[in-house]
Amino acid sequence: MVFENDFGIIFKENNYSLNILRDTHPKIVTSTSKSNYIEILYLLSFDRFISVSKNNTLADQQSIDCYTFYESITVGFCDDAQLTIINSKEKYLPLGNNKLMLIDGENKEYRINYTQVVDNIFFDDFSIYLSYSENKFDWLSPIEELTSGFISNLTYQGQTIGALAKREIRRFPQRESYFFSKIGISINNDLPIINNLSFFYHLDTVYFKMTDYFVATQMPDYNLKLKMGLSYKIKDLKLSLSGLFYKNNLIGYSDLSFNQKTEHHFAYNFGSINLELKYFF
Repeated sequence: MVFENDFGIIFKENNYSLNILRDTHPKIVTSTSKSNYIEILYLLSFDRFISVSKNNTLADQQSIDCYTFYESITVGFCDDAQLTIINSKEKYLPLGNNKLMLIDGENKEYRINYTQVVDNIFFDDFSIYLSYSENKFDWLSPIEELTSGFISNLTYQGQTIGALAKREIRRFPQRESYFFSKIGISINNDLPIINNLSFFYHLDTVYFKMTDYFVATQMPDYNLKLKMGLSYKIKDLKLSLSGLFYKNNLIGYSDLSFNQKTEHHFAYNFGSINLELKYFF
């Protein structure tokens, strides 16, 4: 953070990595993304400020070599595949000889935030924010070619290949952009216990509305994030042990992780245990 007079600027760059093990293909899903965050602050008084920010998250291109349709038929280039798809159309050349699908994703979020510092036993400060974000996905796969033509009329376990392909494509990330509109409030508190040991918590509640999103099943319209733990500070070092809990998985907090393919995971709670070491200079 850099401050000059009543203005400040924050810039952060984060890298994320996600590894998922599944029972069906793709059995191993590895996704990485990079996020660039910039925030401009204006100090209204010694105990309150407003800010505007932009966060841009870009996912690395994800490649899939094998895919299972509703646990009934596997297509692609793995040993379990019942069907291999090869298409000579020019648009599929980026897939090469052993890839079934490529997926790209990007999210841009714009936020305005008001923060007030307070002095009571319940919390140290609170923030109210409004944000608007856009999600964009694109994917490339010859699975689309199974929805028409001779192969689409073939029957597998009582269903045509074309019907299976159409049903599965509806669960792929949509190519049309969709948007999150959010309003949220967060509070923070840090309570000294003894010497350099403190108890802290961060509570954030967000309500959101999605626009131009094609719902595959159903989705919540709010989420809650609670982080609490203990921290111990020695000079310029701070060690923290905490737990992090989400009411409805990451929806509303990590927009790029949400699409038709992942939608059914967001009706469940999600949490983690974290160990952090910070150095202040």
